Amino acid sequence: MEEYLAVDHLARESSLSIAKSLSAFKYFFFLFGIVDIFFSVVQAAFVPITVGEHTSFVFLSVGLLRSRECGFVGLLLFIIGCIFVLLLICNSFLYRYVVLCRPNLTHLYARKRYVAMVVALNSVLILDWGYSVHRTMPATAEFTATFRPTVLNIVQIDIFNTAHFGFNTKDLQRRPLDIIWFSQFVIIMLLVIVTIVYCVFQILETLKRTVISSNARKLHSRMFNLLILQLLNPVVFMYLPCMMSYILVPVNAMNVDYICTLTYSSFAVFPLVNPMIILHYVRDYRVYLLRLLRLDNSTLRHKITARST
Repeated sequence: MEEYLAVDHLARESSLSIAKSLSAFKYFFFLFGIVDIFFSVVQAAFVPITVGEHTSFVFLSVGLLRSRECGFVGLLLFIIGCIFVLLLICNSFLYRYVVLCRPNLTHLYARKRYVAMVVALNSVLILDWGYSVHRTMPATAEFTATFRPTVLNIVQIDIFNTAHFGFNTKDLQRRPLDIIWFSQFVIIMLLVIVTIVYCVFQILETLKRTVISSNARKLHSRMFNLLILQLLNPVVFMYLPCMMSYILVPVNAMNVDYICTLTYSSFAVFPLVNPMIILHYVRDYRVYLLRLLRLDNSTLRHKITARST
């Protein structure tokens, strides 16, 4: 009898822990929602595209607010948003890792001091990323004059009147200090990717060896799949298009118009995919949205009954 009570107590504690961890994820979902709205607005107002040729690369705005004053801020926010998304996903994986693999540390997320430290660390990385972009990819008069004919030839846009960031690897090599700043892009990306990969393997290993109920295992697996898809979303629709445009344009592997259209379309699709992923994997949010739109089964039955009477 005592053993049964002990097992029942552990099951209740496990269910309570799962419920708390899921409720905490609402903050991550809220931030993802803010990110989706942010990218939708930036995409519509500034329409960022990428153009590359040989050793040069330029990131420019072709939207309504493409002027140097407004467009510069929009492009910088877009680039900062790219690292913010990756850091947000990394923190989601870290939280899931702590809940599953290190449950003795979950109390840290209830401490304001620890949360403030996490926010401060992420803020430093974001500000460092933004400053590195501003320092190593300035729209100098020399770069603009050199790259202007290329942009005119490829996308028929005069970058003298358009906000843009860009760099030339040959020019960058002549500025050792800027190379150090530029290397931070790679360092930050590698640290984030290594952290995510470590969390992925630890979570999978924990799910394999831990004895939990089938419902709890199903729930954890569902949340894990959600995180994987949230990671693939920016990789496929943001980072890969930038890399492809930088590689394909110089070698003429594809029509430039197609590449620019592909890049723009990918940037536009990104903020639309993430809400669909969350709604598919998180039932509570799906039910809430259906009720908000008055499309859930109970509301529909009520409407049908009202009409029939």
